[in-house]
Amino acid sequence: RTEAVITNMDAPLGCAIGNSIEIIECIDILKGGGPCDLSDLAVALASRMLVVAGRASESRAEPMVRRVLESGEALARLRAMIAQQGGDASVVDDYGRMPTARHRQTFKANRAGFVSCLDAELIGRASMALGAGRARVEDRVDYGAGIRLHHKPGDEVAAGEPILDLLYNDDGGLDEAARLAQQAIAVATVAPQVRPLVLGLVH
Repeated sequence: RTEAVITNMDAPLGCAIGNSIEIIECIDILKGGGPCDLSDLAVALASRMLVVAGRASESRAEPMVRRVLESGEALARLRAMIAQQGGDASVVDDYGRMPTARHRQTFKANRAGFVSCLDAELIGRASMALGAGRARVEDRVDYGAGIRLHHKPGDEVAAGEPILDLLYNDDGGLDEAARLAQQAIAVATVAPQVRPLVLGLVH
């Protein structure tokens, strides 16, 4: 039995784009924090997995998932999984053990208004230019590089307020990343209609 959850991919999910910072964001969710959109989607997907596997009814699946998160059981399971694969499980409590970026460039709102667009494809390409992904199979990945979002579509911002940070160690792709990030951001005077994250379910 298979299902597909159709989701809105117009803007990045969560606030972190990049290897280390995405892992940190996911651990934050297991600790009861993290961005609401990413947390809500994780819960929705886990709930559907329980239903499809016959482990829970439609009405009981989401409460079961949230209970596992709130109890700390999910976080403990991640620690165990890391340790069993020979990894350093202490990263769950000490994010300083993760690769980081030494440099940061901030993009700010050019006027007061509402974030109307953060183009997910352009943001993804910008993060790749910073070294967070590969253009060719032989390219080296910088696990500390990436992009941190301060705002999402629909958020109200003041002129000069930070919208996103480019995080990097090597400035070789910085100009290209900056160009793509600038194209990805739009601020409008009127609040946009923000589509729901989950658009539908295919059985």
